[in-house]
Amino acid sequence: MICLVSGLTLARGTWWYSIGTDQALDQAVRARVEVIQAEVEAVGGAPEAVAWLDAALDPGADPTTVRIYLLSAMQALEATGDPGLAEVAGELRAIVNTIRQTSIEGTATHPPLPTVEWP
Repeated sequence: MICLVSGLTLARGTWWYSIGTDQALDQAVRARVEVIQAEVEAVGGAPEAVAWLDAALDPGADPTTVRIYLLSAMQALEATGDPGLAEVAGELRAIVNTIRQTSIEGTATHPPLPTVEWP
């Protein structure tokens, strides 16, 4: 029984628990990702990141997959050690944060408020 409770607690924090909470890219963000892809491709120092960005722009990709592709592109950019590409990776981090806009407050159970008992 303890294993079951521990397993459920661990599973709650895994990827399958958060499926469906990611937001799709809107037109402005998609356009920004396209510009970032063009910039990275022009620099030529991170072909792996260009491939991840290209995959993220696939119109058939679901939002969770897009988020994972953008995170992979961000890691590839950071791994280059180029300060300019690291700045672009920061922009991708901001975009990823717009995809994952879940509010814990909307789903969490708040503790009861203290009450005053009248005599």
